[in-house]
Amino acid sequence: MARLLGIDVGPSALRGVLLRSALRKLEVERYLEIPLTEAEGSPGRMPELAEAGRNLLAAASLTPDTIVAAIPGEEASLRSVELPATARKRIAEILPFELEALLPFEPRDAAIDFQPMGEATDRTRLMVAAVLRPKVSAAIAQLAHAGLEPQELAAGAAALDGLCHLLPELRGPGPFLLVDLDDRRTDLCMVANGYCMAARTVSIGLADMPGAAEDARSELQRTLAGFRGGGSDAPQTVYVLGSGAVAEGGPEWLADVLELPVTKLVLPPATGGSTEPNASFGKAAALAARAAQGRRRINLRTGEFAPTQVRGQLLGQVNLVVTCAVLIVVAAMFALKARQSLLMSEQDALSAELATVTKEVLGQTITDPVLAETQIKNPKSNDPLPRFDAFDAVGALSSAIPQEISHEVKRLSVDFADEKPEGTFELQGSLESLGQRDEIVSALQKHPCFKEIELGRTNAAAGGQDRIAYQLEAKLQCPGEAAPKKTTKKATEAAE
Repeated sequence: MARLLGIDVGPSALRGVLLRSALRKLEVERYLEIPLTEAEGSPGRMPELAEAGRNLLAAASLTPDTIVAAIPGEEASLRSVELPATARKRIAEILPFELEALLPFEPRDAAIDFQPMGEATDRTRLMVAAVLRPKVSAAIAQLAHAGLEPQELAAGAAALDGLCHLLPELRGPGPFLLVDLDDRRTDLCMVANGYCMAARTVSIGLADMPGAAEDARSELQRTLAGFRGGGSDAPQTVYVLGSGAVAEGGPEWLADVLELPVTKLVLPPATGGSTEPNASFGKAAALAARAAQGRRRINLRTGEFAPTQVRGQLLGQVNLVVTCAVLIVVAAMFALKARQSLLMSEQDALSAELATVTKEVLGQTITDPVLAETQIKNPKSNDPLPRFDAFDAVGALSSAIPQEISHEVKRLSVDFADEKPEGTFELQGSLESLGQRDEIVSALQKHPCFKEIELGRTNAAAGGQDRIAYQLEAKLQCPGEAAPKKTTKKATEAAE
């Protein structure tokens, strides 16, 4: 079971929603609200916020497992980017180049993260958030001072899509428009099938009314038109949340501006606590529910902004990692030793089998496979006839002459002396070029029985144009056919 706390720091209140997640079930445990009286930017604001943070955590009774907050929409640049499916594994590398023409600042100066805008298809559509690094640092420092350092940091209006995970009515195809009408800003988030499809923050809120009413009307209508122009259909339902949802006339004014029916967001009841739910807790509820989502979501607390406790946990596992690595190496050494022992046993068995077979076939025990192969290929024989004869020499010559060469044999002599396993080879022929002769000689040199090939003279062939006559001689002796030892008279008499 995990306890997830979403926090929303507003001008007049610090709001929190504590959720409990267990076995894919999500329920609200408490709605928490601490009033703030000091104006934003005043000297007393930070001490008051710090005390409010302590009171909020005390009201939560137990320390939450995860705290989720959001960067204000004015400080975050939200862009939709479309990439080919082949780029999915390299999104983090590609995004800075894709954003260069879209951002009002250099991508290298910003913290960048992304989330999908739908199920995977042949094109990858992403909602990308980019926030200048000093802005991220300042937001984290402010919340840490209040004792509410978040493990996750969402970005602007895109954070409202967390409500899809909490409220079943928002998981349909829609689209649905979520409007967080607050004191200083208005966040708009278009969702469909549980995904954020478009998001924008308008820097006008209830505190700017009625003087900025016309500007607000123009900005909201232009934002909705921009969503439609980006490919979204007209929203089926508009849900209003934030302090404007509970302000008198707030939902009615928004319905008149958008010319669409507007419904006040209804949050589920809490299992504990005394604070009743209302639409002003919508953003805090969305942030808490984001932490329970199983899919990837925008989180600016990564890389250099990763929570210190996460880095500490990783460092704390270094000893475990080293120990595991040592165990893997030792296990690999034992495995190699066992494999070596097995191979040696197999080698001994094969050597014994080789000794038995060679004793039966060759009449002598041989355990060296190389020696056994030599004995099989070049067996010693008392037969006075050579293993390689004149017919074999003619066949070797025929194989050495490629079919494309026009060759004439003028004279061929193959002579094996009596009682000797070696002989001589003489050839006189004609062909078209010395290159062809060299090709034949090269082929004969590769034959194991042709030794000491000597080239004779060459001249123009008689009666043939553009042909040459050539001669060559070679010694014929195959491997293993050493000349027999001479038998002396004394040895003969001893044998008799």
